[in-house]
Amino acid sequence: MAKKKRQVRQKGVNKAQFILSQPMDLSAKEVIERAKAQGISLSESYVHVIRSKYRRGTVKKREQAQPVAAAAAATTTATKAKTRQNLEVEFRRLAVELGLDRAQELLQDTRQKLLQLFSQ
Repeated sequence: MAKKKRQVRQKGVNKAQFILSQPMDLSAKEVIERAKAQGISLSESYVHVIRSKYRRGTVKKREQAQPVAAAAAATTTATKAKTRQNLEVEFRRLAVELGLDRAQELLQDTRQKLLQLFSQ
């Protein structure tokens, strides 16, 4: 089996960064011409691969952000429902502890005060 030739990276030059630093509306051939002017050797397919990977990377980040936001919203809704349920359980526990007659008196008193407050 023949050995593959390793491309020797020119000191201080990152080809991918060079490609991504060029405007995306430049054609691959134009990017190669600019690279040659700076002494960097590139192939047209390499330019396409780097740009493709860059585009896929940004799309993936956007797609991953949406499910996270949806999960956060669902968690908030679930938390609110659980809190509401806990309050109802606590209310019932207090009603039993106070006695149903006393709990009804307190509720009626609260209802009257709220009606007075909102009717002003």
